[in-house]
Amino acid sequence: MNSEEKHKIRLNYVSLKENIGLQGNLLLDHLFETNVITNDDRDRIVSEKVRVDQVERLLKVVQSKPGGSLERFCECLDKCDYDFLAKKIRETEVDQDLLKQDEDESKGQVLTILQRLYTSASSSYTVSKEDIERDIKYGFLEIGKIWQGSWEVVESSMLELFPKAKLKKRNKKNNRSTQDLQYQCLKRKDDETSFGACAGSNEEDSEEVPIAQGDNIWTQDRFYDILKENFVKNRLPCELVDILISEEVTKEIFMNISLEEMGHLFTTLSFGKKKQILLIRDKLKEDEETEGLLENDNPEEKYQKEELSSEEFIETFRKHGRAVNSYDRYKYKSELNCDGMHLSSLLQPVHRFMYKVVDIDHIPEWIAKNAIPFIAACLNERANGTIHFGVVPVDLKSERIRGSVVGIPVDRRRILRKFYNALSTDFYEDDYEIVCKCICKPQFIPVTNPENSKQEGFVVEIDITPSTIFTEESVYYTRQRESDGKNKCVFYRFKKGTYEPTPGTDEVIRSYMMIKSKLKQSRKEQEDRNVNLKPNENLRQKFLDLFSAGFDTIRDELFPVLLLSPLESQLEGDLGAEDFEFLTDIDPVVVFDFDSCSREKGMYHFVENDQEQCLKVLTTDSFDKSSEEHVDTKDSYQNMLEDLRQNPTRPWIFCNGHGPSMKEPFSRFDWKQQRIEGFKEAVRFFSSEIPSGRAIVVFLLFSKNYDILLDAAEEMILKFKNEWMLLAESEKIASHWKRQLLDRQCVDQKSLEQRCIIGIPWKDVNVMIKGVIGATQQTMSLIPMANGTQCHLKEKIKSELFDLEILSSNECQNDSEIMNDKEKRNSKRKTEEENFFRGEIVTWWNLSFGDDHVLKRSFHTKLLEKVKVACSRSDNEDQSKISIVKIYHHPGAGGTTSAKQILWELREKYRCAVVRRISDITCEQINKLRNFNEQDTPKPPIIFIDNGDEEKLITLCTQLENHAKISSRRSEDQSRVFCVLLLCIRRPNLAPNVGERSVQIRHDLEQAELDWFQRKGETLRKQFLHGNGVDPQLLLSFNLLKENFNPKYRQEVIKQFVDNIENEKEQSLLRYLSLINSFDLEFQRLPISAFDLLMTDAKRVLSFGIVSRQQRRQGWEINLSQALLVLINRGARVHERGRAHLDGLCIINQMFAKDILRYVLKQMGSTTSKVMIEFLESAMFRNYNKSLEVLQKVVRDILKKREILDNNKKNFAPLIMDILEHEDAGKAGQVLEFGFDLLEDPMIAQQVSRLYYNYKNWEKAAEYAETATRMKPDNSFLWDTYGQVYKTQLKEMYNECIKSNDTLEVDKICVALNLTKKAIDKFYREQITSEKEYYSKNTDNGYFGQVETIVTFLDLLHIFPETKEMETLRRFLVEPKFVPRSLECMDMEDIQFIKSLNEKANSTMRCLSEKISQLKWGVYNHLLCNLPDLRKKLCNLKENLDRYFGEESNDVPVLETFEQTIDYVRRRICKLGGYSLRSIIDLRSDEKGPEKLLSIQCLIEEKGLMLKPYLQDVITYINVLVIKNLKASNHENEFRDILEWTRRAYGMANLQNESYIYLEAYLFFVLFHWPTENRYQYANDMCPIQQIQTAISKWKNAYNKKYPRQKDENNPYQRRETTYFYLGNGIRFAEILYYEDLFIDEKGCRYFRKGDSVWQKPEIRAKLKRLEGTLKPNGTEVLVPLTSAEGTINPVSISTSLVINDRSLWSKKVFFFLGFTWSGPKAFDVSQTSSSIGTLHTPDSPNVHTVSRGQQYRQVFTEEGNRQRTPAEKRNTRTQKKRDEFL
Repeated sequence: MNSEEKHKIRLNYVSLKENIGLQGNLLLDHLFETNVITNDDRDRIVSEKVRVDQVERLLKVVQSKPGGSLERFCECLDKCDYDFLAKKIRETEVDQDLLKQDEDESKGQVLTILQRLYTSASSSYTVSKEDIERDIKYGFLEIGKIWQGSWEVVESSMLELFPKAKLKKRNKKNNRSTQDLQYQCLKRKDDETSFGACAGSNEEDSEEVPIAQGDNIWTQDRFYDILKENFVKNRLPCELVDILISEEVTKEIFMNISLEEMGHLFTTLSFGKKKQILLIRDKLKEDEETEGLLENDNPEEKYQKEELSSEEFIETFRKHGRAVNSYDRYKYKSELNCDGMHLSSLLQPVHRFMYKVVDIDHIPEWIAKNAIPFIAACLNERANGTIHFGVVPVDLKSERIRGSVVGIPVDRRRILRKFYNALSTDFYEDDYEIVCKCICKPQFIPVTNPENSKQEGFVVEIDITPSTIFTEESVYYTRQRESDGKNKCVFYRFKKGTYEPTPGTDEVIRSYMMIKSKLKQSRKEQEDRNVNLKPNENLRQKFLDLFSAGFDTIRDELFPVLLLSPLESQLEGDLGAEDFEFLTDIDPVVVFDFDSCSREKGMYHFVENDQEQCLKVLTTDSFDKSSEEHVDTKDSYQNMLEDLRQNPTRPWIFCNGHGPSMKEPFSRFDWKQQRIEGFKEAVRFFSSEIPSGRAIVVFLLFSKNYDILLDAAEEMILKFKNEWMLLAESEKIASHWKRQLLDRQCVDQKSLEQRCIIGIPWKDVNVMIKGVIGATQQTMSLIPMANGTQCHLKEKIKSELFDLEILSSNECQNDSEIMNDKEKRNSKRKTEEENFFRGEIVTWWNLSFGDDHVLKRSFHTKLLEKVKVACSRSDNEDQSKISIVKIYHHPGAGGTTSAKQILWELREKYRCAVVRRISDITCEQINKLRNFNEQDTPKPPIIFIDNGDEEKLITLCTQLENHAKISSRRSEDQSRVFCVLLLCIRRPNLAPNVGERSVQIRHDLEQAELDWFQRKGETLRKQFLHGNGVDPQLLLSFNLLKENFNPKYRQEVIKQFVDNIENEKEQSLLRYLSLINSFDLEFQRLPISAFDLLMTDAKRVLSFGIVSRQQRRQGWEINLSQALLVLINRGARVHERGRAHLDGLCIINQMFAKDILRYVLKQMGSTTSKVMIEFLESAMFRNYNKSLEVLQKVVRDILKKREILDNNKKNFAPLIMDILEHEDAGKAGQVLEFGFDLLEDPMIAQQVSRLYYNYKNWEKAAEYAETATRMKPDNSFLWDTYGQVYKTQLKEMYNECIKSNDTLEVDKICVALNLTKKAIDKFYREQITSEKEYYSKNTDNGYFGQVETIVTFLDLLHIFPETKEMETLRRFLVEPKFVPRSLECMDMEDIQFIKSLNEKANSTMRCLSEKISQLKWGVYNHLLCNLPDLRKKLCNLKENLDRYFGEESNDVPVLETFEQTIDYVRRRICKLGGYSLRSIIDLRSDEKGPEKLLSIQCLIEEKGLMLKPYLQDVITYINVLVIKNLKASNHENEFRDILEWTRRAYGMANLQNESYIYLEAYLFFVLFHWPTENRYQYANDMCPIQQIQTAISKWKNAYNKKYPRQKDENNPYQRRETTYFYLGNGIRFAEILYYEDLFIDEKGCRYFRKGDSVWQKPEIRAKLKRLEGTLKPNGTEVLVPLTSAEGTINPVSISTSLVINDRSLWSKKVFFFLGFTWSGPKAFDVSQTSSSIGTLHTPDSPNVHTVSRGQQYRQVFTEEGNRQRTPAEKRNTRTQKKRDEFL
C-alpha cells in the first residue's frame, strides 16, 4: 500500500480490530479470491488462536500489499457485512502534513544513501542509472523497508547533492541498440562495507572488486587430488588430470562436461574410459549435493573427530549487538565455546557455528541460506542469538558448544546484498521491517594467523535481538518454495537441547500459540532486570589500589616493570603514540617486549621515535651466558650486567626475536627450548636489583597473540608474588589469559579478578596513569646557538645525554600545562618555595620565580663576571682550552644555589648543564651538547659539577682537553674556550685566599642579605596566618639562613623536634641518617627503599601487597611523623648507578646532621662508634638490591674517603678521625673491621691496615694489608700500604732505640733487616704494578718508599755499637769482604743483601730523578689540591744516602781490585752531584759548582773510568762536558770531543743489553749532530745526516718503552715530557741553550714564564735559531731539509709542540724554533714569520752582525774577517739554492 492507504488503515485500526470477526473465514476467502492475500497469508492468519491476534495479523498483511489493495479490502468488507467499516475507511481524510512527512522521510533516506555511496568527480567518471536504482533498493532493504518511490525523487535528490552531475548516453557492450542512462561527474566512494560499493547490472553479473579471499586456490588443488584418487581407483592414468590442469578445466567445468567435450580433451582415450570419467563426475556431483564432497579433507568433520588441545587459545565472543571495531579479531585455530542452550536466559545469546568448504562465488548464497532459519528460530524463541560463519563445530556430543576459528574468504558487498535480498524474500512482507529491526547488520571479524600473516580470512557473524518492543507476540514464518513452484510458510524453532533450527509441524505450531504470550512475558521480565544491573566496578580505584596503594598520586618509591604483548599488525595504524605516553611517564625499570620489532611500528618505535626516548636494546640472548653474544668475549656477560647497573638508559628487552638483529620470532615450543632460559636470567637479574615489595609488574595486553607471554608470566608472577597487575582494553582479549593462569595454577580466582583491570580504553589508561604519576606536558626545549638564534633539542637527544641535566633557554616556560593555568602556576610557586625553604636543593622553578624565592648573594655579580670572562678565555690559554671557575663553600652555605643562579642567568646565551654523575662517557655527552646543530665555532657550554670526585674531575678535564685538541684541528672551529667548568667544592675549612677565578662562600651573611630574609620571613608569617601557607617555623633551612647560621638556633630547634619523635623505628632512622650525613663528604642522598628492612618487619616486606581488596601496601615513608619530616628531606633525588632518580632521604643540611647526631648521642649516652656498629649490624644489610648498593657505596665513602684540608688529605675519613679524637684507635679499628666484613672492600681493608700501623698494631696491620693485596693485586696503592706497614714498624723500632738509649743487639738488627726486606719487596711490587696502571694518579710512592726504608735501616744500623763510626759502617756497606766482627754471625745472604743496598738505592734514585726531571704533571693534576714537592723530597733522600755511601775525598785510595777503584770513583761522583743530568745542572747554582764539575771531569778522565766505560759513565761524562761548556763558543776541542762521545753513547745505547734506558744518549746525539751551517767544519766528526731520522725514531721508541704510561694521550694522568735544550744563535756549545737560560734579564736575574706565549718575547726570539721547513697536512709534523757539508739534502720529520690547527699553513713553508724534549726534537712557535735578528753579543765571542741568511754563520766561524773562502764555504753557497727549492 502507498502511504495514504496505510494511514487510513492506521486511523481506523481500533475499529477494525474490535469489529472484524474471522469465524468461518468468509472474509479471508473473499480476500484470497480477490488476490489481496495469498494462501500462505491465510494459513498464517488462521494459525493464530485468538481473534484479536488473527485480526492484527490480517491488518499487518494487508498493509504490506501493493498499492490499490485498500479498495479491494473495502469491497471484501462490504461483502461480509462490514460495510460500515468500509465506508468509514473510504471517508477517512488523511492529513496532508502526514503524507508530506512520509515523503520527506523517504527522500531523506534517499539523500543519506546517495551521500554515503557517491561523491562528485570529473567528467571522466560515470555511474549508470541501474546502479543507482539498485543502491537505493538495497539501502532501503537494510533498514527494513521496501523502496516504492519514483525515479524522479532519486534524480532530484542526486542533483541536489551533486549539481554537476549530468546525463550521458552510451551503448551497452552487450546490446548496442539499447540506450543506457549514465550520469557523468559522479563516482562511487571506496566504501566496501556499503551496498553501493559494487557495480554491475545485477547481483549475479556484478563487477567484482578486490576482496579478502585468503588462500582460496587450495580447494581447486584439492579437487584435482581427489580426481587423481578416483582415477587410480578406477585404473585410469593420473596423467589425465594433468591434461585437465593444463587445459584449465576447473571443478565447475568438469562437473558440467559432456561426452563430446571429453573427446576433444582426450582424443586417444577409448570410449569406455571416457564413460568411466563421466561416471566419476556424476558420483562427485552426487557427493557435493549431499554435502559429502571432499569428506576426507573436510575441516568440519576433522575437528568434530579430534579434541582441541586444552591450551588452545580461548576466544571471547564479541559483545552481542556491538559493531566490530579495530580491536575485534579472532586468532586462527583458537576456540570459541559457551554453555549449551538455556532458553531460561533469553538474553544470553545462543551461538551456532557454521563451516563448509565452499567456493567463494557460492559463499553469499550459503550464508543467506543458513542464516534465515536461525534468525526465524531466534525470533520465535524470543532468544538472543549469533550465528558464526567460518567457525568449525567441534565435539558435537559435548554439553558445551565448541568451535574452532578457521575463517572463510569473503566478498562483503555480495554477501550483504545476497543476505538482505534473501531476508526480504524469505520473510513475509508484513514481518520484514520488524525482522530487520531485530537483527544487526552482518559483522566481518578478521581472523589472524601469527604464523602466516599473509593468510586472510573472516568470521561472518549475525546477531539477533528479538526485543519485546518489536516482536510483541508475533509469530515469524519464512517462505519455502516447493517443487511445484508454490510457496509454503515454514515455522522454525530450535530443536530441543540443540542450537539447530528445525521446521515445526502443525502440532508444534499449535502448542507454540499457547505459550507465546508466556515467552513474551518472560523476555520482558529479563529485559527489565537487565536494565537494573549493578553498576560497573570502579576500575580507576582498582588501578589506584594496585599501583599507588589507593592514593591519587604516587607517594612512595615504586619500581615498575612492563611486559608488552605483540601488536596485531592490522591494529598498528589505529594506535596513536599519544595514547601510550604513559610507557615513558611510568619510568619502568625495564620493558619486556614480546613483539619482534620486525616492522617500523609497535610500542618500541612509538617510544623511541614519537616520544623521542633513548632506549638500550637487549634480547633474551643477552642474558644467556651460552649465547653467541658472550661465548667469544671474556667477561662479556658480567660487563653487560655491570653496564645495566651503571647506565641509566632504560633497557628494552625483546623477548621473542628482534627483526633488526636478524633474530626471528620463535614458536612457543622453540621459545621454550631456546629462549626461556635467557628470559629467566633477565627476570632473576632485575628482581635482585629491585627492593623487595616495591615492584609493580604490569602486563599490557594489546592483542590475543600472547601465548609466549603467558609462559613468561608464570616466571614473573613467581618472582613478584602479589606485585603484578594486568591491563587490557577488553574482556575479549583478556579472557583466555585469565583462564590459562587459572588452569596453570599460577593464581587463585579471587586474586586474578582483583588484579586484572579490563575495559579501560588505552586513551583513558594514558590519562589515568599520567595523573597518578604527575607527568606534565612540555613543549619543545630550546637551547641557544652560537649565531644568537635558538634550536630545538629533541627529547631523545636529552635522554641520550643522561649524565647531564640540560638547562633549556625556555626552561619552565615550556611546561604549558602549568604556565597556561594560573591556579596551577600559583600552586607550583607555593610548593616549590616551601620545599626549597625546608632544605631541598634549589630547582629551576625556584629560579624562574625570581628573587622572591632565591636571594642573590652579594658576590653574585662578581661570580657572574668571572664566568663570563671564563667563557671568552681560559686562565691558561697556552696549555688548556678548558676554563675552570671554582666556588669553595662551607656545607649548607649556598654554593649549589649560587652556581645554579649563574646557569639560569646565562642559559639564553650559553648552553648550560648540570652533571648528574661523572662516567666514562660524560665527556662525549658534553661534546655532543656543545656541537649539537652547530655549523661553525660553537660557544663553550657551561657545565656545573657539584662536589665532584677529584680523580673523576681530572679524568673529565683531560678528556675534554683532548676533544678540544681534536676539535681545534677543524679550521672552522677556532674557539679559544672549548668548555667552562663551574666547580662547586665543599670544604669545612676555607683557605684565607683563593685564585683569581674562584670565590668563597662562608657561614656568614652580610646585613643586606639578612634584611632580605627578615622581610621574606614576615611575608611567610602573614601568609600562614591567613591560611595560605605553611608555618614558617617548620622551614628550618630558611630560618637557619635568617638566623645567620646561629648554632644556638640549631640546638633549640633540634631539641624541640627530636624530642617529639616517639616512634622507635623513626628514632633509629634519624640516628642513622644523621650519622651518615654528618661524615659523608659528598652529603649524598640515601635511597628510601634501602631502609625498608629497618622500617618494616621482614615478614611485611616479603608479603608486600597482601592486604584486603588486593591493595598494594603503602610504603613506610608515607606515614612518617611531622616532627621527623621537618628534619629531613624526603623529596631529594639520588643520581647513582642505573636508575637515575631514586627517591632519597637526607637531613636538611650537614650542619643540622652533625648537631642532631651530637644531641642524639648525648641523650642515649652512646658514642659514634657504637651507633656506627649498630648501623652496620642492622637488618638493612641482610638483602641485596640496587638501593642497598647505593647505600653501601655511601658507607664505603664514609669509611675510607679522606677530607682535603689546606691542600693536604687528612690521615683518615672524617668518621674515623672523629672516633680517634673522641674515643680511641681500638674503637676506630672495630668500626673499620665491621665495615670490611660487611662490604668486603679491599680499600676498606687498606684503611684498617693504615689505622693499625699508625697505632702500632703491626700484626693486624700486616694481616689486613695482605688481605687487601690478595683481593686486588693490581692496585699499587694497596701494595704501598703493605710496604708502609713494615717501613713504619722499622721507623718505630729506630725511634724506640733512640729514646731508650739501649744497646742495639744483633738479633734486633736481624729483625730490622727482615722488616727491610719485606718493605722493599712490597714497594718493588708497587713499582711494577704502578707502571701498568695507565689510568690512575701515580706519585711514585713505591720508589720513595723503597729508598726511605733503606735510609731508615741504615740509620738503625748506624746506632749499632760496632758500626757507630761512619767509616766502619761505610766499609761494611761498600767493601765486598769487610764485615764487622759482631755481625759475622749473620747469614751470608743477609750480609750480601746489606751490601747490595747501595746499588738498590742508586738505581731507584736514578729512576726517581729522571722521572721528576724528564716528566711534568698535566694541567689538571693539581685541580683540587697541590702536588707535593717531589724534588725537595728527593734531595733530602740524596743527602741521607750520601752520608752512608758517598765518598768524601777525590783522592782515590789504593784498593784491592780495579773494580773496587771504579766503584769508589762512582760513589765519589755521586756524592759530588753527578748521578744525573738534573743534579749536574743544579751544580750551576751551587757556589762550588764549577769546582765540583771539574772534579767530576777529572775523576772520569784520570781514574780509568773511561778505559772500559759503562753507558752510565759515558752519559755522566757527556753531562759534565755539556753543562761545564754550556755557554762557551770557543772550546773547539771539547766540542769535537763531545761529538765523539755522543756518537759512542748512541752506539752503546743501541747495543746495550741492559734493561735500563738512558734517554740522554739519544738526546745529546741528535742535539750535537743536528747539521747546522756553523757545524759544517765538523762534518768529519758528525754522523751522516741520514742517521738523524733513524736516531729520532729510536729515541721515540726508547721513550715509549721507558714511560709506557705516557703513550696514551687520553690518559688523564699522562705527564708531559720536559724540554731542557734549544738550538740557539751561538756557536759550538753556545749554540745549545738551556731552557732556564732563556729567562735571564739584562741584570742576570732569572724570571719564569709558562706557555707558548714566551716565544713572542723579542729578547727570547733573539737568542734562538729560527729554522725553516714544510708543515705537513696533519698539522702535527714539520718536514725539515737537513743539509750536509757536501750539500746533500735529507728530509727529517719532527713533531710540533702543539697541533697546528690553522689549515692555511698546511703544506707550506714555515719557520720554527727547535727544542729537544725527552721524547725527541720538536718544532716550537711554528708560523710563517721568520725572525729578524739584530746584533747579538755572545759571551766569549766576537760580535756577530746580522747579514744575509747564506753568510751569517760563516762569518762567525771566520778567524780573519777577510780571508779566502774555503771550499766547504763555496759548496754551502751552491747548496743554498737547492734548500730553497726543496722548501
